[in-house]
Amino acid sequence: MSFFLAPIIFIGLIILFASFFVVKQETAAIIERFGKFQSVRHSGLHLKIPIIDQIAKRLNLRIQQLDVIIDTKTSGQRFYKNEDLRSVSGDQDTGWRCLLSFGKS
Repeated sequence: MSFFLAPIIFIGLIILFASFFVVKQETAAIIERFGKFQSVRHSGLHLKIPIIDQIAKRLNLRIQQLDVIIDTKTSGQRFYKNEDLRSVSGDQDTGWRCLLSFGKS
């Protein structure tokens, strides 16, 4: 009897540990169920159904700062350099998106 019980307990423990996952701070995880979008999970300890649910992608939510020097031409045909701080976010798969905030200089 214990010969059959040991593999069942072993497989049950593997399934139990496979059902928990951790999403780190400043990231989000996209969960798919049978290949279709199910939900977006933010930081913390979460539960999923093993084999049925899978983590499709982990997204980085951090915003990085980028110093940009802009050459600006005035109406008097003069050029001056303007240093502004820009917010840039993106990842390797989707490319980069720039959030430009022009202020008075």
